[in-house]
Amino acid sequence: MRILRLTFAGIGPYRDEQQIDFERLEADGIYLIAGQTGAGKSTILDAICFALYGSVPRFEGSRAHLRSDHSGPGDPTFATLDFECGGRVYRVTRSPEWERNRKRGSGTTRQAARATLMELTSEGSRGMSSSAQEIGAEIARIVGLSKDQFLQVILLAQNRFHEFLLAKNEARQDLLRSLFGTQRFERLRLTLVERCKTLGGELQAERGLLDALADQSARLAGIGESPGDPDAEWFRSLVPACVSRLAAAQVLVREADARYALAEVEVARVQRIHALQARHSAARVEHSRLSAQRPHRDSQSGELAAAQRADAVHSHLQAESAARAVRDAALTRWAETADALRSLTGDEPNPETAVAEVRSLIEQRGALDQALADERALPGAEAEGDRATRERDTAEGERSATATRLAGLPERIEAVQETLRAARERAILVEPLRAERDRCELRQAAARQLVDAVATHSSLAAAHLTAVTENSAATHAHEELVIARFRSFAAELAIRLVPGQPCAVCGATEHPAPTPAAEGGLVAPTAIESARQYMDECRARMDTAQRDLAAAGERVAAMRVEAGPLTVEEAAEAVAQARQNLDEAEDARSRAAAVEEEQAALRAEQDAAAALLESQEERREAAVSALAAALATRAALTARVIELRGTHDSVADRVAELERRRELTEAYVVAADSARTAVAAADAAGRAVEVQLAERGFARRDDARAAHRGAEDLAELAEAVASFDRELAGVSAILAEPELADLPAEPVDLSGPAAALAEVRTSRDAALAERATRDERAQQVEACVTEALARLEEQEAGNRALTELRGLAETVDGKGPNTRSMKLESFVLAARLEEIVAAANARLGVMTSGRYSLEHDDSLAYRGAASGLGVLVFDGYTGVRRQPASLSGGETFLASLALALGLADVVTAHSGGIELDTMFIDEGFGSLDPETLDIALSTLDGLRAGGRTVGLISHVDAMRERIPVGVQVRVADTGESALETGAVGRPS
Repeated sequence: MRILRLTFAGIGPYRDEQQIDFERLEADGIYLIAGQTGAGKSTILDAICFALYGSVPRFEGSRAHLRSDHSGPGDPTFATLDFECGGRVYRVTRSPEWERNRKRGSGTTRQAARATLMELTSEGSRGMSSSAQEIGAEIARIVGLSKDQFLQVILLAQNRFHEFLLAKNEARQDLLRSLFGTQRFERLRLTLVERCKTLGGELQAERGLLDALADQSARLAGIGESPGDPDAEWFRSLVPACVSRLAAAQVLVREADARYALAEVEVARVQRIHALQARHSAARVEHSRLSAQRPHRDSQSGELAAAQRADAVHSHLQAESAARAVRDAALTRWAETADALRSLTGDEPNPETAVAEVRSLIEQRGALDQALADERALPGAEAEGDRATRERDTAEGERSATATRLAGLPERIEAVQETLRAARERAILVEPLRAERDRCELRQAAARQLVDAVATHSSLAAAHLTAVTENSAATHAHEELVIARFRSFAAELAIRLVPGQPCAVCGATEHPAPTPAAEGGLVAPTAIESARQYMDECRARMDTAQRDLAAAGERVAAMRVEAGPLTVEEAAEAVAQARQNLDEAEDARSRAAAVEEEQAALRAEQDAAAALLESQEERREAAVSALAAALATRAALTARVIELRGTHDSVADRVAELERRRELTEAYVVAADSARTAVAAADAAGRAVEVQLAERGFARRDDARAAHRGAEDLAELAEAVASFDRELAGVSAILAEPELADLPAEPVDLSGPAAALAEVRTSRDAALAERATRDERAQQVEACVTEALARLEEQEAGNRALTELRGLAETVDGKGPNTRSMKLESFVLAARLEEIVAAANARLGVMTSGRYSLEHDDSLAYRGAASGLGVLVFDGYTGVRRQPASLSGGETFLASLALALGLADVVTAHSGGIELDTMFIDEGFGSLDPETLDIALSTLDGLRAGGRTVGLISHVDAMRERIPVGVQVRVADTGESALETGAVGRPS
């Protein structure tokens, strides 16, 4: 993550809008945010954290102190942050809830909190969300860090810097848990412990079920109480006993079945004799009854014969009655049609002339068809006339409206033409103004580069002066060594003199006064060579510095020529003015295009209106012609209808009267023909009846009707005669059966055999019930035994699983075999802490010259407290390990800084390898002596090798000398603060 720009207003001591371009500070790698105590340096970090996460680290999420006390109801409060992640640039803006002026009326109203997130691209910006909740989730996804992680690895705030080093075991665990998200290990531990308790309870409940099965099995098997802890062998021993008792019950059932079969045979024999006696007695009674009914049977037989003869005559009698009814109805219809026709015409109808009259009426009706059609078409013709009138009026109105609109278009076209002329005059200036804007932007860029080039030139001048000084010192040192070497030649020869041996210079064998060595000792040739090499190196560095300084001077001169006389601020104002002028010209060009389209649209509308007016004129003329034709058609139809309707109200009324006369005349002709036919048919039916009466032996029609019976009555008579004959034959057959001949005279007794059978049945039912009870109990015992054996096997497996689970649960819970009393999450976090300590020691050893190093302490805590996350400090001078709280203020700062940087490295590695290109450290440098401060800054300077930019917040003056570039916080007399980006000088 790389922070690019921050813009905010109305936060802390800042009322007006402030902006920091962190990209300008990236070239230096380390920059300072300086200012007096309380000026608002830490507020910059508050604004960054608020923009990203919606809360302020110093106030633990409270927004009560966020809004500036200097802001009035009309002053806004917001923070906008541009940052880069994964090669994509985002902008997040937040504003808290605050009281603002009402847009209408007096007083204030509460402005709700707002938030927006967008992605910035080369084509523009793309909105991602305006929901605070969604933005929080998007920021966590994009940055890859939660707020706690962000405050530990990017923004090291004042009140959190030493927190991790001096924290207790529990507090350090909470912090590491939030950074590494290890709550899942704690949930796993709790799950294992809970599962262990649950499984133990389940096994205990299972033991209770086994005891209940044992009691039930013992009761069913009839052996009393069960043992205290029944095993599988005891359960298996219950089945054979139940099987033996069931076999004995089955023997008793077979004996009872045999006795019951013998009793059933005797009862059946006695019952058969009793049934035969009853059958013989009933047959004798029924034969006597039938003999008494014989005269009635003979009477029914005669009645049946007469009814069968009358049945043949009955159909002819019915045909005669029907023919007479048809004749009477036909005569009545003939009379009715004659009366109706007489009432309509007033004349007496004549059957002879009625047919000719029907033909005449049909001809008169046919002559009125066209007149009837004309009368039906008359309403349509009237409606057509009304429609033609409306069409003419509508066409006239539309033509008039179009003519009015067409008359007003020339004036509108002239006004648009004038607007277009003015826009084109302004649009011509686009290209010259664009060139002017480009020139201003080039001058602005050159002015900015000039500032950097002057700063670089100053830095290189200082480096050149240092190189010259070093070169002079190295040359002087080399000369001193050469002179000393020349002076030490005699002493060097004196060292080689040996008593009795000749001198290499004078040849004497005595050496009374050899030259002693100088106070500093002899100068070796290697020392002179080393000094010469160092002198050459210094000269080379001086030459390089001289060339770099000259090149920087040339760049400054070139930038001055490109930038011209304008300062950075003046160049920025010129760019803004040029951009405004260009925007206005481009807007005019855009407006010209729009006005051209409007002009073309108006002209097209004028042409269309002229064409429309012409077509509407044609439509009006066509409507007038159609109206004249419709009126003529209506007049012709009306004249023909009046002529042909005669004295009637309408042609339809005249047609209806003719249709009525024709219908009545036709009905009269048909009724007369039907009456003549019906009279002839009735006479023929009478003659057929007389013939049938004579053939069947009936003197009169009434005799045949009296003898006739319906089909059901006739069938009943025939069935009654046949039934009597069948009953008599059946009774006679029973009395003649052989097995009824030798029956005892006295009725047999059924009660004795029946009582014996009931007694045997009772004893058999008791035997069957006992066998069923023993069979059911045997099955229940077998089922209980099967279930108990299965539960015993499951309980044994459950006990093994519980033993394994209990060992695992106690281990992850810091008990039992876990001698360190470290819970699972603590064990995972301890591994992370070891990585953090190792990463911290890589820097702490350098910062403390090898004296101090941190050690992970996993020793048992006092009184069984949680352990495994301790941190100790090893003092290399004394060889003693001690608590971090015993360090001095400066030592605590160095250890905290090393631990914070190590923590940042490890969190980065375990957060998907995200890139952290920006870091802020708030205060703590005032506790360091100059030498330690140099070491700390050198360590932070090393972060630049990994591409990081480090922002330090401090009020210490010594920091300004070492870090001359950054952001200066200025405090006005009113207490309001403002920011300046660039050189950070001493306060005036």
